[in-house]
Amino acid sequence: DKFLKLGCIGVEMETFILYYLCELYNCSALSLLTVSDIIGTDINASPKEREVAFTQMIELALKILTK
Repeated sequence: DKFLKLGCIGVEMETFILYYLCELYNCSALSLLTVSDIIGTDINASPKEREVAFTQMIELALKILTK
């Protein structure tokens, strides 16, 4: 795989634009990420595992934000 040969161990596409826009408009941002697939393997989170993990991540983020 092209990305593995380049040494990439992860791919993230959405946060880049968030940080890029914040740089342009001089504001702050925070990204909380969850790993769902392991590149170069057949290890992938099932839809149910993603639902549970993502829900836990969102709940944690909301808890932190409301403190």
